[in-house]
Amino acid sequence: MVEGLRGCPQRFSLPLRGKSLCLIGENGHGKTTIADAAELWSTGDLGAFHREGCSLAAAIHLDAGSAMVEIKGSGFTPRRRILTSTGPGELEPLAPTTPSEIDPIPILRHATIARFIGQTAGEKKKALLELLELGDLNGLREPLKTCSGYARREAASAKSSLAAERAAIESQLAGEELVVYAERRRIDAGLIEPIRTADDILSVALGAPPRVGPDRASTIDQLAAALAAVDVEPVGMWNSAVADQDAVRADGMAALLRAAQRVLAPEDTSCPVCEQAIVGSQLAEHLADRAAKLEEIRVRLATADDDMASLDAQLAEASAALSKVCRDAPPAGWPEGGRLAEAEQLLDEHRAAIKLARANRTACRSAPALEELRSLLPTLRAAAMAADSGATRTTALIDLAELRQKYLRLNGSRRRATTMEVASVAVERMLKIADEEIEHAIRSTISSVAQHTADYYGLLVRGSPFTDIDLVYKPARSGQVEFSLTFDGRHPKVTPPQRIMSTSQQNALGIALHLAWLKLHPQQWRVLVLDDVINSFDAPHRQGLARLLADEFADWQVIALTHDRSFKEILRRTVKGWQFKEIVAFSPRGGPVLADGDACAALRARLDEGAVAIEVAHLARRALEHGLATPLAKLEYEIRYDPDQRYGAADYLQALRRGFKRSNSALKDLPVLARMEADSYMSNLGVHDRPDATALTTDDLYRLVDDLHELDSALRCRQCREPVWRQHRSESRGHSSRCGCGALAA
Repeated sequence: MVEGLRGCPQRFSLPLRGKSLCLIGENGHGKTTIADAAELWSTGDLGAFHREGCSLAAAIHLDAGSAMVEIKGSGFTPRRRILTSTGPGELEPLAPTTPSEIDPIPILRHATIARFIGQTAGEKKKALLELLELGDLNGLREPLKTCSGYARREAASAKSSLAAERAAIESQLAGEELVVYAERRRIDAGLIEPIRTADDILSVALGAPPRVGPDRASTIDQLAAALAAVDVEPVGMWNSAVADQDAVRADGMAALLRAAQRVLAPEDTSCPVCEQAIVGSQLAEHLADRAAKLEEIRVRLATADDDMASLDAQLAEASAALSKVCRDAPPAGWPEGGRLAEAEQLLDEHRAAIKLARANRTACRSAPALEELRSLLPTLRAAAMAADSGATRTTALIDLAELRQKYLRLNGSRRRATTMEVASVAVERMLKIADEEIEHAIRSTISSVAQHTADYYGLLVRGSPFTDIDLVYKPARSGQVEFSLTFDGRHPKVTPPQRIMSTSQQNALGIALHLAWLKLHPQQWRVLVLDDVINSFDAPHRQGLARLLADEFADWQVIALTHDRSFKEILRRTVKGWQFKEIVAFSPRGGPVLADGDACAALRARLDEGAVAIEVAHLARRALEHGLATPLAKLEYEIRYDPDQRYGAADYLQALRRGFKRSNSALKDLPVLARMEADSYMSNLGVHDRPDATALTTDDLYRLVDDLHELDSALRCRQCREPVWRQHRSESRGHSSRCGCGALAA
């Protein structure tokens, strides 16, 4: 029982009654859902969904919130598995008993066979290990292979780092021996402990040597930096701004006084009011213009004032640096010491002048001769280097500290390179042992499987030019498994089979291998599901598969899912004790419809439920074929020969009308037979994917149901109500059939 899984939105039951089953149905009618249900029930997973990158929850039908698969059988407690959006649940018993371990139900799909045949020899080895239930060997080897690759990469990286550390030390040594270089620098640093070996570099105490006096060289560098930062340009800009402001202020005041005089004592008094208004307007305009110019000058003066403040700070830093230089003078004093003292005084005086000029908004005198002070720097620096006698010891101490760090890194890189090399060799040996175990496991197993595969292939494909089929293990590239065969008796050990085999023959080889493995290894279920495995088979190969199932799997319960009617007929003629069922219709809302009873009655019921015509077109075709094939078989009329039994409604109708005509029966003129030609066309129209498929309506299908009832009524005698084939006898001119009272003949 399946519900909510993929193509089964509603509950779908498939009664087997312990028999093998051939279930036929058109593509897209839910056959694969049945195979998926068996896989989900027994394993709790669906491999195809992982290969497509989907979550398992994607198998739940879009109109269902969860899926359920339930299987009942003789000899074990019925069990059910629920699939929700969070994943599959445990396999729960439907009776109070402890659930036992469930082995996966063997499911053979066409896609599985094609994928296996198309794999490389290395991939076939992995797949064969899984097939032989030796997949744990893959799980053993893969981590070792990963570790081996990682160890090789890390060993190469460690060697590269070791070479880089050696190059760094050699660059510092500049061709000198390590111990000789270190001892020389120890002496220069004034250290006591001698360096006799390379390891002494790590143990020697690198205490700082005593400093003699201040670090005058650094002081000179600080003075040079402070002098370089001094910018004398702000003095000129300040003086220009201050002078311009005074001129503008004097000019504005003079113009203001002259305008006031003209207003107070005008020369022309003929119209004092008008004259005063004119003069007042001019005065206001003049004052506004002057105010704008004064604001511009004020802004420029403020900017110049900020620049003067920055200059003052720069001169303060230079003065402080110069004062420190003067304080840290060598015992013999600085060369040009008088000039240094004079420069220090000039800097202090210039800073005082800047403060006064900023306070009074007056011009400032020019900056002192800073360039002369800068010119003394080389002389001062040389004197400082001569005075700082400890600089050589400091340099030597720094060199020793740097050498120690490099030697430490060299030792670490050397240890890492050795460790990774040992680890790489160890993992490689473990990988070799794993490969030997895998080879032994496969070689000990494939011999018997290969022999059965060859026998089964011979049953599948008779008269084949391919003989001596074998499975060959090759240890190259971590192990490979491939088919080997002889072609036409002249070319032995041909591999791979793709060189000379067609796709159908390769698939037959893959089916033979999988069936051989099932036959050789004990199975919990003795159940086999075949999901459309004959897609690429022609009629002889299908006959071979039916023969193989009949001969080798007669005591198995086989569930063959197919869309091919000829394969169904081949099975019907070959196997014994099987059931044959058909999925006659499918709808997105209702799922598959199984033809367990009268197809015509099922069609009428679906139409009464409101089914759309296109949804039940397959059921209509099946009902029409069944309604015509049944009287044809009962009357034993001949039909055109087809070795694959591929007959449709038109073939049955033609054979039936021809039989009526030959027997000169009154039934040959039945009007319903003419209408059924149109019924056959319309049902086929709805089944096939054609642009005009919408021409089929429910009225057409209701009429088909009525026609089937009318045909059934016409084939029954009105007097005795017996069918026309109630009595049957052979005559010299052929067969004759009559009803019970003999009134109706055919």
